[in-house]
Amino acid sequence: MPYSSGDFEPLLHNFVSQFQPSSIFDVGIGAGRLGTICRQAHPPAKIVGFEVWQPYVDQFKPNYEGVYNDIVVADFRDWIKQNSNWRSDLIVFGDVLEHFFYSQVHDCLQFCQYRSKHIIIIWPTEYSQDEAFGNLEESHRCNFRLRDLIDYDIEFYQKMAIEQNSTLHMVVIKGLI
Repeated sequence: MPYSSGDFEPLLHNFVSQFQPSSIFDVGIGAGRLGTICRQAHPPAKIVGFEVWQPYVDQFKPNYEGVYNDIVVADFRDWIKQNSNWRSDLIVFGDVLEHFFYSQVHDCLQFCQYRSKHIIIIWPTEYSQDEAFGNLEESHRCNFRLRDLIDYDIEFYQKMAIEQNSTLHMVVIKGLI
């Protein structure tokens, strides 16, 4: 869905305020809510939003004004293969990695870890979701858990129960730059 749970928005705001990143990649921007939180937390940051589905960009374009310095309409998994020389202080994956296949989650995180100072991930587990609004990318393709992130330098973790006996997680991973 183009909207995520707002449960971790205060924590996201606090981390962005604490990190003071000069650049932020917001992957899977949907309606632009997490980008807005990042902009409020640290106004001078250059924020680049990535969205795989053009109809969301068209629908929510007014939400993006004043939030994103640039919007890239592309599948982030493909974009990183074509653009390997970038760096970003912070990468935010808000309710997006569960839409990848399990192996793609790790490929993407490994690649991003070498190109960022911090990675923030917010994701649900045990939350089945099919395509929505004609967007095949809305389907959940994997159910990765905290234990699947054991090889990363985790600086923060919190979870909370949400609907349908599901759990929402937030993790901050230390990048390598």
